[in-house]
Amino acid sequence: MAKAKHQSLKEAAKPANRQLKRAMKSANKGAKSISTKSKVSNIKEHIEKLSGERRDCFTIWTLIKNTEIYTTDEEIKKLIKLKEFDTLLGEIS
Repeated sequence: MAKAKHQSLKEAAKPANRQLKRAMKSANKGAKSISTKSKVSNIKEHIEKLSGERRDCFTIWTLIKNTEIYTTDEEIKKLIKLKEFDTLLGEIS
């Protein structure tokens, strides 16, 4: 008898589980789109964080910090291409 009650409870919970899975999928899709957008805007933070460890990041960070020319992400990417720091360019792209 207990087994029959357990089975009926599982059957009753199925629609709620489906709705929960759908809600989780839609929430994950929203989170993915947000994370891809934030990666592009964190270029300066990424370079600043690594500037103490890597020479290429230090060079780029010094130019960004001391001049007002490189304010957008596109300008920073062009600077990195100009200096031929391909490893750094691959990390931020």
